[in-house]
Amino acid sequence: LIFNKTFGISDKSEDGYSVIETTNQEYAILGNTGSENKDIFLLKIDSYGNQIWIQSYGGSQYDEARHFQETFDGGFIISGVTKSYGYGEEDVWIIKTNSLGLIEWNVNFGDNQNDRGAQILQIEEGGFIIIGEKYNIDLENYDLWLLKINSQGELSWEKTLGSMGDDKGYDIKKNRSGGYLLLGSTNSYGN
Repeated sequence: LIFNKTFGISDKSEDGYSVIETTNQEYAILGNTGSENKDIFLLKIDSYGNQIWIQSYGGSQYDEARHFQETFDGGFIISGVTKSYGYGEEDVWIIKTNSLGLIEWNVNFGDNQNDRGAQILQIEEGGFIIIGEKYNIDLENYDLWLLKINSQGELSWEKTLGSMGDDKGYDIKKNRSGGYLLLGSTNSYGN
């Protein structure tokens, strides 16, 4: 055991969801803080477990972290869900920070139903791909939702995949042929 530390914001409860090693051999941790009205937090620690900085993001309602990664410029891109901002109910919330966790830009996508983001992936040609789920008001179910945004968070394109059941997206990877491998769950296809 090299170190064993606890981290948090005074008088709040925290849940850590994901940890990555950064390019400068430090660590970044993504999670949530609070109970009912959660906020997203991002924590940076050094290789000995000492806190470098902590940032929280959120509004007056429920905001939840889903995924993050370090960006090519040393900052971070976070995918999550927000009820504090957006178009009603839950919406996809994308936050781009600098290397200190300070927000450079943030955007949300969705409509007045529950729409959620999951994995986010920075792509070499610039911008990001996000996978998640979008509520289909006509069929009253969820479709897997794929969005591409540019390096400033502007929507380049979006696509939904699904049929009569709930279809949700969780993970995305780029393959060697230049396409994407999508992982999700379906109630529309299979057994």
